[in-house]
Amino acid sequence: MSRELSTGDPAPALRLTAHDGSIVDLADATHSGTVVYFYPKAFTPGCTTEACDFRDNLAALKGQGYDVYGVSGDDPQELQRFVTEYHLPYTLLSDAS
Repeated sequence: MSRELSTGDPAPALRLTAHDGSIVDLADATHSGTVVYFYPKAFTPGCTTEACDFRDNLAALKGQGYDVYGVSGDDPQELQRFVTEYHLPYTLLSDAS
């Protein structure tokens, strides 16, 4: 059963494969906050705009103690291509289930 999350709610347990092939468990996040955004598919116009907005504002987010993770249904290889093409300096996670 899924439920809608509100700002400030703890994220559900997520253990996913990152774009670089590593396994990320968000329960291990060490910063004071974590931003997890979900998007349908890499390289689509809206998703690319969103990813680049996080890229362009990452320094401010990091300065406030936040880590950023993007989650989509794309496989890790596609996510790596997306990271490389758009110079995304944060972790993208694959939820291909």
